[in-house]
Amino acid sequence: MKFADIILPLPLSTVYTYEVPQQFLGVKIGSRVIVQFGQKKIYTALIYRLHDSEPKTYRAKPIIEVLDSQPIISDKQIELWNWLADYYCCQLGDVMNAALPSTFKLSSETVLIRTELNYEEKQLTDNEFLLIDAFDIQSSLSLKEVAEILNQKTIFPTINSLISKHLITSVEEVNDKYKPKIVRYVTLKVQHPYELISTKAHKQKLLLDTYFKLSNQQNDSAVSFSKLINHSKASHSSLKNLVEKNIFEILYIQESRLKHYTYDHLLNFDLSDKQQLALENIIEQFKNKDVVLLNGVTSSGKTEIFVKLIRQFVKTGQQTLYLLPEIALTTQLINRLRQHFGDDVGVYHSKFSNNERAEIWKEVQQGKKYKIIIGTRSSIFLPFSKLGLIIVDEEHEVTFKQQHPSPRYNARDTAIKYAQILQSKVLLASATPAIDSYFNTTTQKYGLVELKERYSGIEMPEIHIEDIKYVTHRKLMKGAFSPFLLQEIQTALDEKNQVILFQNRRGFAPISECNSCGWTAKCNSCDVSLTYHKFQNVLKCHYCGYSEHTVKKCKSCGS
Repeated sequence: MKFADIILPLPLSTVYTYEVPQQFLGVKIGSRVIVQFGQKKIYTALIYRLHDSEPKTYRAKPIIEVLDSQPIISDKQIELWNWLADYYCCQLGDVMNAALPSTFKLSSETVLIRTELNYEEKQLTDNEFLLIDAFDIQSSLSLKEVAEILNQKTIFPTINSLISKHLITSVEEVNDKYKPKIVRYVTLKVQHPYELISTKAHKQKLLLDTYFKLSNQQNDSAVSFSKLINHSKASHSSLKNLVEKNIFEILYIQESRLKHYTYDHLLNFDLSDKQQLALENIIEQFKNKDVVLLNGVTSSGKTEIFVKLIRQFVKTGQQTLYLLPEIALTTQLINRLRQHFGDDVGVYHSKFSNNERAEIWKEVQQGKKYKIIIGTRSSIFLPFSKLGLIIVDEEHEVTFKQQHPSPRYNARDTAIKYAQILQSKVLLASATPAIDSYFNTTTQKYGLVELKERYSGIEMPEIHIEDIKYVTHRKLMKGAFSPFLLQEIQTALDEKNQVILFQNRRGFAPISECNSCGWTAKCNSCDVSLTYHKFQNVLKCHYCGYSEHTVKKCKSCGS
């Protein structure tokens, strides 16, 4: 008898063993399976290990269904998951939740169904009658639908009462969250369609004219249903009539949600002498080091070096992951890289829909469409098959660290570990490297390449530090401004230039704390400290906009 240890998408301290039925003996590690956990709840789990040892403390339940013919994660990814769970003190279920798109994590939903039609002899309350009547319209009801019907939150007393009276029962249903994109197309079925329509059917004639125009433009006999309607301004009923006359045929075609980008010719460029020297140093250090830190000042042309380096890995058939700390930066780089690599560039971050993320996951796993992925920290979990290079841009940024929920991982450090597992190379880049990264270069753990000059000899910005304490003592301050600052502002305005003044913080105090017990005022929604604004005498959250009047007594101890 064969058994499988599985990972459930729950924060459990151990994996659980399930029996592999005869018809599923070909299941592989990394494949998704449907299992029952607890008395009724059904989950999608991942095969973690296959073995022949029956559990001694409990009877192994059988696997209900196998969802994948091929594994959706590799052995290397499981090795990374184990490291994450161990290093960041979390459970494998937490890692699974963070790594997989939600469309891959199916779970059951409690559904109520009618078991007995005769209820006249039963004594029912008004809510119970209301719910029983609803079953005359629908064969099954979800808990959400029950709450809407009863118009109240406390629905379980009513449900439990009907179950005890044997009028309804609860079952668990698993719904596939991934929905493929199906697009309707129109094609022509006859050779002489105008002979089959009336001369007075102007809308139908217009539809035919528009169809031939669009099919000639795109050199394809299949024309999008919506495109045909929009261009012809005809009604759906006119198109339906042509279908009923067997003039048109409707086709339903599954399409990818991922956009296709084409460029007539891709850009190429030459590096400056300093950039070329830095690139050669990186390649040279990669021979002995798996991780290299590129310490380049702002506007030194680090991105151009990345492009040349990526091109070398793409030529050898390897994939590249370009990690960025924020989605906003991702958007800026997408078009820039696509001008060099065209449709080989894919994007992965949390702003994509769940279905789009699932499709990108499959494309990356196949390793055919996307040779380069630009993404935020979650893209480190993608199932790369031929990953050769990971670039971590702005590696010092704190946004690479996930704060909530678990696992609270650092994508930069995870990238280094993942590259170690896959025997890939990592390039860290920053104008202000993190202290630990720079320290690792001094101990020869990482390689170091420095780029200290801006591209094309552009000068660094001039920085002037003003001693406000000295100016204040001499009583030269005008409000919050020093004479030097006011003079520079006036000079810029006289030259018709613009001025930006950055304020180092908002509010009078970033935190309000009780001196007795240490309680701090926090936002109800964001769980961050509220900022005290003295002028308005209010506490504000700068994340969601929540505000409240200043508290005079501690909400914890009353001080």
